[in-house]
Amino acid sequence: MQGVPKAQQGVTKVRQGITRARQGVTKVRQGLTRARQGVTKARQGVTKARQGLTKARQGVSKARQGVTKARQGLTRARQGVTKARQGVTKARQGLTKARQGVTKVRQGLTRARQGVTKARQGVTTAQQGLTSARQGVNRARQGVTKARQGLTRARQGVTKARQGVTKARQGLTKARQGVTKVRQALFRAIQAMEVIGFLSLVVALVLIILHVCVMQDKAKLVHIVTVLCFVAGITIIIGVIIFAVSLSSGLHFAFAFCLIAALLSAVAGILLLMSFKNTGGVCAV
Repeated sequence: MQGVPKAQQGVTKVRQGITRARQGVTKVRQGLTRARQGVTKARQGVTKARQGLTKARQGVSKARQGVTKARQGLTRARQGVTKARQGVTKARQGLTKARQGVTKVRQGLTRARQGVTKARQGVTTAQQGLTSARQGVNRARQGVTKARQGLTRARQGVTKARQGVTKARQGLTKARQGVTKVRQALFRAIQAMEVIGFLSLVVALVLIILHVCVMQDKAKLVHIVTVLCFVAGITIIIGVIIFAVSLSSGLHFAFAFCLIAALLSAVAGILLLMSFKNTGGVCAV
């Protein structure tokens, strides 16, 4: 009966291994959550970059409007110059009429003065148009400068978004590596369970052969065989359960033989216990 505490210790260790595996899976899930947060931040960065591009486009539109206003100012200035030329022409006509008569000279001088006044007004208007055009050009330059600044900010936002995406990919890579390590640990635990079960069955077979052929008077061997049968059945079933739950979506038909072996081991242990009870502690094998 000394093998029973050892079997319990083995089961306890197996449970601890399962607990550690669950903790590893929890850490992997946390890593995936962080990766998703990184992707969300990257998407926010891309949204900010798009907003910056929109502002830059608005600045370019304002700059184009300023250029249009400058062109309109130049058109007005040209119209003023044209009017000035017309006034000069009228002044020449007045002088010609002044030569024809003294009376008409005064009228022509008056008209000439009026034409000069209009010419001055046209020149003033032209100067104002040129000033407006210069202001429009300055505003257009300012708009272009702001547009360039907006583009620079947009590029910075895109760079930050790319950095966020890179960090998110690194987080996903680490998460995948953690999942791989957890799967390797679970696979090693499964291998350990199945090897323990197989070795227990082999040892039980050797001991039962020794008891039948050589040591028929020693009941302790049968006790050990009973414990080994239970240990083999429990470890094989635990290994199959871990594999089915964590590492595979479908079991191969070979696992049916593992389950049959585990059940037969448990049945053999139960029959040995019943044999002990019926024979009063003496094995009837």
